[in-house]
Amino acid sequence: MQYTKVAIVGFGRFGKTLYRLLREDFSIVLFNRSPKAFEKLDILDGVTIAQSLQEVLRCEVIFYAVSIGSFETTIREHAPYFTNQLIIDVLSVKQWPKKVFTKYLKNTRIEAILTHPMFGPVSTRHGFEGQRIVMENFRVSREKYEFWKSYFGRKGLEVIEMPAKEHDELVAKTQATTHFMARILNEFGYGSTPIDTDSVAKQREVVEQLTGNSEVLFYDMFRFNPEAQKALIKLEKIFKKLARECSRS
Repeated sequence: MQYTKVAIVGFGRFGKTLYRLLREDFSIVLFNRSPKAFEKLDILDGVTIAQSLQEVLRCEVIFYAVSIGSFETTIREHAPYFTNQLIIDVLSVKQWPKKVFTKYLKNTRIEAILTHPMFGPVSTRHGFEGQRIVMENFRVSREKYEFWKSYFGRKGLEVIEMPAKEHDELVAKTQATTHFMARILNEFGYGSTPIDTDSVAKQREVVEQLTGNSEVLFYDMFRFNPEAQKALIKLEKIFKKLARECSRS
């Protein structure tokens, strides 16, 4: 099993990160609704900026790095033109793309893999070694699934195989709540002071990193993960309880 041409649909912050991961091993076709995304890109040999969806559909594998909120619309628009491509999503929620694939690929022979790369542009600025990626076989041959599992491993990634529901439950308890708390501290005005301890300085770095992501990604992380919505309700109860205890004289 070997692929030669791979497309990336969506060239935002993570699309650019995915491009860095794949560009040395495949001919890459990049597609984005706004051509401004490619203005500062150094075009390498073997890289094509697609001018139409038809160029994307000539690829054997298509990675969808669009926003969570636009994922269904994108798949719905592209699905009638799929032929024999392998579709791979990279969303930070997993039950939602699984639901979308079930809806729009059910009467087709299109194969698909669910993934969540647990990294981004900041965490991979020095390389991908030791980063993690979650995978689930939605509908693909064992041979093709093992190809990508092995490929990610060769790139230095730790592959974690996990069902979509379990993934979303764990993400709700960790990633989503951490992003939520970072947004609270940022809104509060969590700036540097002359008397910061080391722990406060480290926490501020985390806040700055997490709030550097787009607001769209932040809100979609909750809107499209029912487990995260449950976590919000629990956080609210805990906050009110602690606030009452702290205000007692």
